[in-house]
Amino acid sequence: GEDPLEAAYARMPHGVYEGLRTHDGNRLFALDRHLERAARGCRQRGLPGWEPLDVRRALARVLDRHAGDLRVRIDFLPSPAVDLGGTGTVLLGLRPLVLPSEDIYREGVGVQPMTELFRKDPEVKGAAFATQRHAHQWDTRDNYEPILTSAEGDLLEGVMSNFLAIQGGVIRTAGGGVLPGITRQVVLEL
Repeated sequence: GEDPLEAAYARMPHGVYEGLRTHDGNRLFALDRHLERAARGCRQRGLPGWEPLDVRRALARVLDRHAGDLRVRIDFLPSPAVDLGGTGTVLLGLRPLVLPSEDIYREGVGVQPMTELFRKDPEVKGAAFATQRHAHQWDTRDNYEPILTSAEGDLLEGVMSNFLAIQGGVIRTAGGGVLPGITRQVVLEL
């Protein structure tokens, strides 16, 4: 059936979001960078302001109540999600983290290029894109995660991940037209 959390995201006003996961229960990878990217996106879209410290405190309160690692989504909305009973413009969504199976790590998966889905503004992690990607068929062994392509056929990014390749000992990734991914940025810095 329909995923109730994804259905809720589709009904709420679309703004900017960040998606990340916890490690060891309450540790978040590069949270500062995620919040900085979200703040830039909110400014670009003219969304209401918010305080990073308030978001950090809310995350700490929520994460302290849960055992195990989680997928975390933080939405920064243009207006409250009244359909969901919300009164604020920052929404935290949590679900248990389900990692790929061991055989996927061992054997790998296929990916396919996707030309019909693209980010209208790659500099902003817009929530409308997250809703649009669910209209497409993927998450199969042959097409585990599609790779977005440019009009010229260049590989840009996965629908839920960064895309980097090593060719001849050199890391290759799109020079532009992609979301400024946090993991991508860290890998390039290293």
